[in-house]
Amino acid sequence: MGWIYCYFSQGVALKDLILLDINSTDTIFCSPKYVENIRQEESTLELRTAGGPLVSNQVCDITDLGKAWFNKHSIINISLVHMTSK
Repeated sequence: MGWIYCYFSQGVALKDLILLDINSTDTIFCSPKYVENIRQEESTLELRTAGGPLVSNQVCDITDLGKAWFNKHSIINISLVHMTSK
């Protein structure tokens, strides 16, 4: 099990943050201000979370990172660490 230390000040919306995660299986964004070209995808992503499954059938493009999943109902933007090392 890994531990992560995070400090959030009051008044910061989680949708405005980007979590760099080494254990996630997919990159998924919820804030349209960080992405471009949000569109429907033929395949479906089902993420298993502590709050239950999160299903997405939309993708987007992220400048310098490429294609990622998009779901406006996600609570935070999650990027795989290896995507940021390109």
